[in-house]
Amino acid sequence: MTTFKQRTAAKKAGYDRADGGGFDACRKEFRSAQIWADLYFTGSYVSEEGIPAAIKHMQFTQLNDGAFDEDWESKGLY
Repeated sequence: MTTFKQRTAAKKAGYDRADGGGFDACRKEFRSAQIWADLYFTGSYVSEEGIPAAIKHMQFTQLNDGAFDEDWESKGLY
């Protein structure tokens, strides 16, 4: 897909664009699960164009210092 389509799809799924001189990631916060989900792709640069993009990987980061709810699956936090 193009970078424009990737951004639109990510926005519809609740992800926000990670900005800078270009962007290569979208981030979504799952507050109840205490995590960030970061979706990395091949990127787009200023001035932005609708160029081909591919998803590279996804990363999850804990929001707090380790007090993660061990019953997250039973609470539908995924």
